[in-house]
Amino acid sequence: MFKESDSTKIRRVVRDVVEGPERLVFGSETVTFREACIASWKFDGVSRKSNWFVKDD
Repeated sequence: MFKESDSTKIRRVVRDVVEGPERLVFGSETVTFREACIASWKFDGVSRKSNWFVKDD
């Protein structure tokens, strides 16, 4: 079923290479991607305070 997306939010799907599942990260247009990740941290196998990075495939 199609659901209209909110264009005021930025979304990105990120796969957790430690645990495997994909996670949806979102935030407003005024935050950086890092800030959005930290605000809704969903990566149990990765410390929020570590030197993590996002790699595009």
